[in-house]
Amino acid sequence: WNFFQGKGQLTTEQFPFDLDTTSLALTVLRRERKLAFSIMDEMLEYVGPDGIILTYFDHRRPRFDPIVCVNTLSLFYSYGRGNELQKTLQWVHEVLRNRAYLEGTRYYETPECFLFFTSRLLASSDDQQLHAMLKPLLKERVQERIGAKGDALALAMRIIVTDFVGIRNEVDLRALLPLQCEDGGWEIGWMYKYGSSGIRIGNRGLTTALAIKAVEAMRNPSILMSHSPSPSSNIVATPSSKVKSTAATGRHQRTKSLRDSLQWLWHVGKSSKPIEA
Repeated sequence: WNFFQGKGQLTTEQFPFDLDTTSLALTVLRRERKLAFSIMDEMLEYVGPDGIILTYFDHRRPRFDPIVCVNTLSLFYSYGRGNELQKTLQWVHEVLRNRAYLEGTRYYETPECFLFFTSRLLASSDDQQLHAMLKPLLKERVQERIGAKGDALALAMRIIVTDFVGIRNEVDLRALLPLQCEDGGWEIGWMYKYGSSGIRIGNRGLTTALAIKAVEAMRNPSILMSHSPSPSSNIVATPSSKVKSTAATGRHQRTKSLRDSLQWLWHVGKSSKPIEA
């Protein structure tokens, strides 16, 4: 897959296919094993001298990005081939351990992107060693980010990751809910950026989708990415009220949705069981 539809925009017109978009597509579409394996075999031809997977199917562009590595690892682990990219995994672990993602990465804008896709990597596999290496550290790192400034996309990603590692994040939910617009959606949040110019790329639909997932995660914990070999780390509280759609339009409907969301939040201590963090 290619990041662009057609010619490259604000870059070379003949833009190479990339491992990031391809990995994301294959983990979502789940192509037949034979086809997926053939693509992964080709990906292994684009590993640098230090064992870290490259970004593009083009040896003339030797670019590295830790989130691209995470997404490629998600593909390999989801098909049981994670052991073939262990040096890439070690580098991802070092990035997480040393907080080298705090200013974003070459192609991704925020630290939350790295944390979010790392949680997605863990959700892709039951591999015990993978979880032992990354999950406790991911929990520490995302906990450090609670309450940090961020746009709606960053807040939503942070809430989803905290839910995944078993932390109830009401602080960032309180920041996310008032950002909902009159039409029920959320404004565009920045996700990608051009590596050379820093031009940012975002999508309002993506921001809204993840914001809805974040709200659902807080109202119905552990429904997201609960694929974990360590059940003791999951949130055990489940608010009693049913999730309300955030796609309503109009001022009255949006206000009611927000009020209902906040109502369960303020009274969570009365309606929930104890929470295991």
